[in-house]
Amino acid sequence: MDTELRMKDKIVPLFEDELARRYAVPPAVLKMERELFEIGQRLFIINAKDSVIANIEKVLQRYFRGNHERRAVFAGLMAEMDAPV
Repeated sequence: MDTELRMKDKIVPLFEDELARRYAVPPAVLKMERELFEIGQRLFIINAKDSVIANIEKVLQRYFRGNHERRAVFAGLMAEMDAPV
């Protein structure tokens, strides 16, 4: 019996169905790599296989890549975290 959760076979279709229900022209669910998917560079479907930390890092890089406004906000948040209390 195959009990392994495959994102493409089981989770992605749930998102595609819901997007189709909500939007006349739903955004595509695109595969970033292996078991990582994105919807419009704003919503990501990930799992913990290999490394959840590495997967989160990859989606954050994708999210901030090419968007100067998001990067500026993120840089400001990081600066606040480094500021002395």
